[in-house]
Amino acid sequence: AQEKRRKKYGNERPWGILGLYDHLASVRMDVEWAEDAAWRRANGEPYCPWADFEASKNSGFNRPFFTYFVLIMCTGVLVASVGVNGWAVEPIDANPMIGPSAETLLLMGAKETNLIVNSNESWRLVSPM
Repeated sequence: AQEKRRKKYGNERPWGILGLYDHLASVRMDVEWAEDAAWRRANGEPYCPWADFEASKNSGFNRPFFTYFVLIMCTGVLVASVGVNGWAVEPIDANPMIGPSAETLLLMGAKETNLIVNSNESWRLVSPM
């Protein structure tokens, strides 16, 4: 499995956190393949080559659907907040994150301790998430 991965990706390894993630993902894939091979051997199932195992992992429900959902929701909320702000973003000196004004964020439910405590707007504890 490692030799096939070297042929596919080469010997270069990315540095930093991406390199660590790549390494751990490779180790996890090797362990899953070995566990699958051991299960198949114990149950008399035919051997699954590495290429077929890798292809099976890249199809079906082995996708990060929750991540896709959160990404779409966050993008939708960003578009909605810019729409509430009059389809304009604040200048970099006012909002370095390139987005709507602070007033718009408060209007859309941003956490403001004063409003939570003094105005009993406890829903602001959940809405920023």
